[in-house]
Parts: sequence; structure tokens; C-alpha cells
Amino acid sequence: MKKRVLVIDRDDDGRKFFKDVFFKSDIEIVALKELHAGMELLKSRSSIDGIIVEYSFIKDDEIDLLLEIKSIKPDIACVVIGDATTDEVIKCVKNGADDFIDNPTENKESFFKTFKELLDKYDNGFYDAIKTELDPLASESNHMIGQSRPMLKLKRQLQKLAPLDSTVLILGETGTGKEVTARMIHSL
Repeated sequence: MKKRVLVIDRDDDGRKFFKDVFFKSDIEIVALKELHAGMELLKSRSSIDGIIVEYSFIKDDEIDLLLEIKSIKPDIACVVIGDATTDEVIKCVKNGADDFIDNPTENKESFFKTFKELLDKYDNGFYDAIKTELDPLASESNHMIGQSRPMLKLKRQLQKLAPLDSTVLILGETGTGKEVTARMIHSL
């Protein structure tokens, strides 16, 4: 079955690049220049399996575009492309981007392989596995409750953070769940 990937890029050459990269694959590219048209297509519930969005749209947009994309279609593979600072890249990943690639044109084959693997992960139940793993009823060691968008966002962030070998500082008022958050990180 052919996958459909939405590319939202202002640059004509950028859109052409993605069509060229995926030309001989089982991936159909829907390349659009305008953010509004792309978001309308996503909202129309058409079959979109992945999205590649230019960072300037995220930077320019007053709403949190990545959170909106993930709220419309939580199981979509989402890659952001463009130039950004480290803090901006971290914010993108925290808000739902699966990857951030600063210059995909430098290595076509590497970009294709990375994006194809990401699509395959979602196709093979990656999203469902994370959702099940993060469901408070699915794991006895997970004591974090709540299914609101902020809680799911926090759980997704912790899922990405848990495998890293680094120190984590958890800050917050008394009773806000710092210890529960720490236990969840260790249980993942």
C-alpha cells in the first residue's frame, strides 16, 4: 500500500527535492506551498501517513503548529526541516516532532532512509505501543494518570527522555508530581 506524505515548504526547489527523493518509492508526496492548505488537507482526514514541515512555518506561526498537527493526527510521522538553534530544535521535539533535519538536501539517501524508517515505525504499531505503554492502566509501575493533551505531551517527552544517559532536574511546586515523574522515567 502506498504511503502519503504531506510536504509543506515555501521553497519551490524544496518541494521538488522531496518529490525527487521519493519518486521511485512506495511513497506519494503531496507538496504544498502554503501552511493553511496543508492544515486543511490534514484536517480533512485524508490518508496522510507523514508530514515534513519547513521550520519557518513553526517559527512564524503564533499557534503551536506541532501540537496542532499531533492533536489532529497523533499517529503521524512528523519531521521538521530547516535552520534552527538547539533550543528551537528541542522545543520542536518536545512538541511532537519525531525528528529535525537541518539540511535534508545534503544527503538524499540518508534522508530517505531516515524518513522511511520513521514511517515504518508508525506503520508497525509504534504509536499504539507508546500509547499502551504510557496508559496508566497498562503498567503497574506507571502511576501517572490523565489523558489530557498536556499529560500525553508530558508522557511523550518522558518516553523520549527515558533512554538517554543523562541527569534530569525536575522542578515544581509541592504536590505537582515530581516524584511520580521521576519514577516514571526510571520505569521506562
